Formats: sequence, C-alpha cells, structure tokens
Amino acid sequence: MRCFAPRWLAVAALIVATAPMTRAETVVVDFDELVVPSTGFVNNSDPGFTSGGVFFNNNFTDFGFFTAWYGWSYSNVNDTTTPGFLNQYAAITGTDFSGTGNYAVAYSFAEDGRVAFLNLPVGFNPVSARITNTTYAFYSIRDGDQFATAFSDGDFFRLDIVGYDDLNATGNEIGTVEFFLADYRNGGSLIVNTWELVDLSSLAGARSLGIRFFSTDTGPFGMNTPAYFAMDNFTLFRPLDDAIPEPSAILLTAIVVAATGWRAAPRRQRPQA
Repeated sequence: MRCFAPRWLAVAALIVATAPMTRAETVVVDFDELVVPSTGFVNNSDPGFTSGGVFFNNNFTDFGFFTAWYGWSYSNVNDTTTPGFLNQYAAITGTDFSGTGNYAVAYSFAEDGRVAFLNLPVGFNPVSARITNTTYAFYSIRDGDQFATAFSDGDFFRLDIVGYDDLNATGNEIGTVEFFLADYRNGGSLIVNTWELVDLSSLAGARSLGIRFFSTDTGPFGMNTPAYFAMDNFTLFRPLDDAIPEPSAILLTAIVVAATGWRAAPRRQRPQA
C-alpha cells in the first residue's frame, strides 16, 4: 500500500530543512558603562581599558609640564566649535551615536598600525562600527592650523583598520578596511561630521584590530593632519552551539516525524458488504 504525505507535511519538511542550524551572540560596544568624570574624558587608563569584553590599549605619560599619550581614550565631550589640540577628545558630532552616552577616541602615529589597537574576545568577529572625525581633526583639515595646511583639491585623510591574527596588533595581517575621514579628490570637499557606519565583516577571524592613518598633508616629521578619530557602537558577533538546530526547528522536526509515522501506519480494511 502506497502512502502519500499531505501537502502541509511537505511544507513543514521544507521549513525544517531551511531552519537556522546555528545561533549567534551579538555584542555592541557603546562605552556607556564606563564612568566619565566631570572633565568629560578619561585618558590615563594605561595599559588600557575594557568595554563589552574588548580591550582598548592606552599609553599615557605625565611629564608634569605636559602629557603624552597614544592608543584609546573615552569621552563624552560635546565641544564642536573649539579648534586645536586642547579640544582633542571631542567628536565633531557633539554626542555619541545614541546622543546620550560615551564614545571612544583613538590617537596613533600615522602609518604604524600597532600603536593604537584593540583586542577582540575569543570567538568574536567584528561586524561594524560607527566612525566620525574629532573636532580637532575636522577644523585642522578644513581651516589648517599651526602644523597643518587646509585641504585643497586632491587631498585626503584616510583611516585604515587592519585585522591581525594575534593579539596586540601582532602576527599576520588578514585584511584592511579603508575609510576616508576627508576626501578632496575629484573635486570633492568631504569632511566626515556624522556617525558613519563602516562595515568590518571582511576582518572575520582577526584577534586584534590596529589603526593606521594616511594623509596627503605631510612634512619632514611625517603626517601633519591630527591622527585622531572617534568610534562608537562597535559591533561583534560569534556563533553559538554550532550545528545544533534552533529549538523551534527541533520541535518542528518532532512534529514532522510523528506525523509521518501516523500517515504511514497501516489502516484496517473495512469488511466487504
């Protein structure tokens, strides 16, 4: 005796076949759990700080009459009008991406991607980040200052985010994401002043990300453009329970199996009249 499965059973089987076989954990690093004092920023967390499970390096030295630093700080400074080095911790947007919290500010030595870096937690891959200029860099690019020349046709300021297969921006480079913080090429005059979404998914598999800067405004001592940018909502993900079906898929599979058994069970023949 041939047994034909009902149409709904075929549909259910298709749903099971295409049901997700993995789940993912997503983390958004927004720095809002970090406590910021009345100064509006923190930049003395040497050797670094952690937010959302991600380690951000910081090297800070106080010489008494001046301080020196590189790496990452975090801030909620909202000064979008004061140019110059004394306003180095402000994002040109005036707020973080949500408008209510903190953001990170990175400073590096131009082309060296090992100076400012971040370490990813085990098993997590980068997805994206919101990125913008600092107020300091914005006005230096637009107007020039005592060190830098105002941009003109053909100039650019580019951020490179480099993926490394080991911690602390070491090991092999596995890829680079380029983002133009300012672009005056081809007759343009772009200076980023909003939180732009940057796709970092091509850096999957990296254990750390390093920061590099490139500018057409250079001098005898290297790049004249202030090597800063601000970042918020750094998003990561990792797969969970690889190759284990979702609970809904398991339940649906059980229903299909039970229904298949019920349909295949032999039926009693009615006695002939």
